[in-house]
Amino acid sequence: MSFQGAAWSGFVDTLSAGFNEGVQNLNNALHAATAGLQNDPTDPSKLAKVQSALSEYTIYRNSQSNMSKAFKDIASSAAQNLR
Repeated sequence: MSFQGAAWSGFVDTLSAGFNEGVQNLNNALHAATAGLQNDPTDPSKLAKVQSALSEYTIYRNSQSNMSKAFKDIASSAAQNLR
């Protein structure tokens, strides 16, 4: 059974969708680099590709987390101001 609500195109949903697309691209790049390293784990250039892809992925996820926290803090502050 599937429940579907009304279509929503709010700011947070749009922001989240943008991050999800970026995460998917970086995740694909990380998996490709890891697969290359598994074929030849002694190749320094392949190791560098994995480290670079992992670093980009981590930075992107940290940005996503920071953005979510900022909007949570803004919403909490606005709710407190209504008291």
